[in-house]
Amino acid sequence: MVGFLVLIGAVFLASMLSDEIKELKSWTVEPGATVLRGTPFDDDTEPPGRRALTKTERLNIALVLFFAQAVQIVAFGVLVFAFFVVFGVLILSPEVVTEFAGRESAPGTLLGVPLPVSSALVNVSVFLAVFSGLYFAASTATDARYRRSFFEPLLEDVKISLAARDIYLAHWADVRRAEVVTLEAEDIP
Repeated sequence: MVGFLVLIGAVFLASMLSDEIKELKSWTVEPGATVLRGTPFDDDTEPPGRRALTKTERLNIALVLFFAQAVQIVAFGVLVFAFFVVFGVLILSPEVVTEFAGRESAPGTLLGVPLPVSSALVNVSVFLAVFSGLYFAASTATDARYRRSFFEPLLEDVKISLAARDIYLAHWADVRRAEVVTLEAEDIP
């Protein structure tokens, strides 16, 4: 069940991020924009036109955005798991766990590590943590405050990188077009 919920969350994130990648592909730097202010590419010249992203570059951007979101979701899930384990230890006696489970619960383990709590508590906490992580992933796509606080700054960083990429590629295109000057032996003093 946990794997299924994680798969649903990953598919949801990937579909959400595909729209963001489409938007980034069409994004351009406005003349006079301060997007590169404070970077080595800050030179007050008119920015070059957008250069098309290669498939590898689009994949790279998608992975950066995906893993940034995934790290937040996993961190949230770990916190929810820890909360429910601590909460369960505080309010559930072993007798209550046995009554709820219908049998005595074995000692809990997580990824092969023995835990000082029952396996029933670990299983329920893992399920609730993964389900909460899925809910968190869905809410991040629709919550305007979350987008403003966490996702839009990440998108701005990607836009800065794309603007710097365009300037870099335009500079090297100019260098390649420049005339090559060779010196003859008599030209050297």
